[in-house]
Amino acid sequence: MKYPSTNEGEKWRAKRLENKLLALATATISTTEKAQNQIELVAEKLIKDGEK
Repeated sequence: MKYPSTNEGEKWRAKRLENKLLALATATISTTEKAQNQIELVAEKLIKDGEK
């Protein structure tokens, strides 16, 4: 991403913010996927236990 400024300090801060937001988004996706897997495992167990 290009930041529309000639100020190097602003460009650096924008790039740093971009990197932090990307890391946050990646961590959020990973955590959501793990939580979804755990929910699916619990649901499967509840269904199996209910069939007994």
